[in-house]
Amino acid sequence: MNSIKYVNFKCFLTLAGTFITSYAFAQTREATELYSNKNWIIFLSIIVLLLSYNLYKRLRYIRKMQELLQQTNETIAAQKGKAEKALSSLKSTQLQLIQTEKMASLGELTAGIAHEIQNPLNFVNNFSEVSKELISELKIESSKVESERNRGLENEILNVIAENLEKIYFHGKRASDIVKGMLEHSKRPTGQKTPTDINVLCDEFLRLAYYGIKAKERSFNCTIERFLDPNLPKIDVVPQDLGRVILNLINNGIWAASERSKKEEIGFEPIVSITTKHIANNQMLISVQDNGSGIPDRIKDKIFQPFFTTKPAGQGVGLGLSLSYEIVKAHGGELKVESKEDKGSQFHFILPYLSEEKKAEDVMSNYVEKNAAAEIKGINILLVEDNAFNIVVSTEELEEAIEDVHIDVAENGLIAKEKIKSSTYDIILMDIQMPVMSGFEATKNIRNMKSEKSKTPIIAMTAYVHQEEIDLCYEAGMNDFIGKPFDTDELLYKIFNLLNKIS
Repeated sequence: MNSIKYVNFKCFLTLAGTFITSYAFAQTREATELYSNKNWIIFLSIIVLLLSYNLYKRLRYIRKMQELLQQTNETIAAQKGKAEKALSSLKSTQLQLIQTEKMASLGELTAGIAHEIQNPLNFVNNFSEVSKELISELKIESSKVESERNRGLENEILNVIAENLEKIYFHGKRASDIVKGMLEHSKRPTGQKTPTDINVLCDEFLRLAYYGIKAKERSFNCTIERFLDPNLPKIDVVPQDLGRVILNLINNGIWAASERSKKEEIGFEPIVSITTKHIANNQMLISVQDNGSGIPDRIKDKIFQPFFTTKPAGQGVGLGLSLSYEIVKAHGGELKVESKEDKGSQFHFILPYLSEEKKAEDVMSNYVEKNAAAEIKGINILLVEDNAFNIVVSTEELEEAIEDVHIDVAENGLIAKEKIKSSTYDIILMDIQMPVMSGFEATKNIRNMKSEKSKTPIIAMTAYVHQEEIDLCYEAGMNDFIGKPFDTDELLYKIFNLLNKIS
C-alpha cells in the first residue's frame, strides 16, 4: 500500500515537474519573443527616422533649389525688363532730338545711340538664353532620385548661372546708363552749369558720331584717334550744350575726311582725332582735327556765320558751327579754326577749370551724396506706383539703402490721396502714368489739402525725363524728379536735400 502511494506520489511529482518545466519554457519563449519584437520595433523605428530625416533633407534641398530658380528667373526678367525700358526711353529721346536743329544730323546721332545700346542688349539676351537652358538642365538633374543625382554637375551649373547673372546685371546697367546719358543730353538746356568730366563727354559723343555715320554708310571707314589727358579735373559747363559742340565738330571732321577719301587715290586713310589737355592759367584745351581737304582761305571768316555751309545742298543748313561758336562763347571761351587746303582742319577752344569755391562746393556735394543714407534713416515713405515689378524692386533697394525705413505702397493716385489723409509721410515717391488717377492729378489734390500734409515733399518718378514732362511736374506741385530705373544714391541725395530744406 505504501509502495503504491509512493509510486503515485512520484508520478504526481513527475507530472508537476513536467508542468512547471513546460510553463517555465513557455514563459521563457514568450519573454524571448517579446524581447525580439522590441528589438525589431527599435530597429524599424531607427530606419523610419533615418528615412524621414533623409526625406526632410531632400525636400528642404528641393525647396531651396526652387527658391533659387525663382530668384534667378525674377532677376533675368528684371534685367530684360530694364533693357526693354531702356529701348522705350531711347525712342522717346529720339522724339525730343527731332525738335532741335542744334543736334544737327539726327539720323546719324540716333544710329550711333542704337549701336551703343545694342551691344549690352545683345549680351543680356545671350546670357539670358544660356541661363534659361542651364535652369532647365538643373531642374532635370534635381528631379532625379538621390542615387542618380550628380551634385558636382548641379554646383557647376549654379556657379555658371551666378556668373551669367553678374554679366546680365553689368550689361543691363550699361544699357541703362547709356539711355540716362542720352536723356540728359536731349533735355533743353536750363543754362545751369555743373561739374563735368570733359573726357567722358568727348568719348561719348565721338562714338555716337562715328557709329551714326557707319550705320548710314556701311562702306565708310575712318581712323579715330583719342588723346585725352587723364589728369584733367572736372570743368563747370552746361553738359548738354557742350556735348552738342563736340558732336558737331566731330561730325564735320568725319564728313570732311570721308569726302576727301572719295576723291583721293587708293592709299589715303581718313583720320579724325580729338584732344584734351591742360594748358597754363588753370585752363584746358579741347580740339578736333581731321585730314580732310581743308577750308579755303577765302571762306575761313564766314564759316561761323549762321546758315553758311560748305556741304552740298540738302546735307546741312549751316547752323552747326554758328551755334557751337555761341555756346563756347557763353562758357567764356572762343571757338577757333586752323586749316590748310589739302592738309585738313583743326577746331579748338579753351575753357577754365572750376573756381576754388566751386571745387569746395563739389567736394561737399559729393560727400553729402555718399552719406545721404545715414542722414535719413527711420523715415516714412509713400511709394505711389502701379507696376508690381517696380514696386518690388524699388522697395527692396530703399529698404537695403535706408536704415529703419518704413514704406507704404499705393497703386494709384486715388489710393495715395486716401493714405495721406490717414497717415503722415516724410516723402512721397510719385509715378506719373497710372490708372484711375495720374501722378499729376494726385499731386494737385495733395497740394489742395487743408493741412500741413499738403506740404509733404513729392519726387516724381518717370521713365520719360523730357523737359515738357519736367515742367508739368513742377506745375503740378512736385518738388523734384528722377528717371526710372532710378540710381539709388541719386534718389537718396534728392530725398536728403528736400528733407533738409524742410528742417
